[in-house]
Amino acid sequence: MVTYQGPSHYAVDIEGKTVRFNWFGEYRTEDEAEIAVLDELAPKWITRISEVKNPAPDEAANIPEVSEEDEIKPEEAGTKPEVKPTSRRKSSGK
Repeated sequence: MVTYQGPSHYAVDIEGKTVRFNWFGEYRTEDEAEIAVLDELAPKWITRISEVKNPAPDEAANIPEVSEEDEIKPEEAGTKPEVKPTSRRKSSGK
């Protein structure tokens, strides 16, 4: 998946298909034909932001697990939430 940034609502005609950038000027695609045309426009009219590769299923499964012993519990963190007063002073109106 490739993300492009350009003017909002920018449109490009690619092989009879109109490609429109969204309100924020972003467009994402996986189509190789669209990527080739948009890369030609990239230096002048649009910017190629990122290329996101989907991880392989076995790579996603290798995320390390945190044991309950290693977890940081709120009471161990040493910080307590700040208690704010519930009432406010009234102004004298003078």
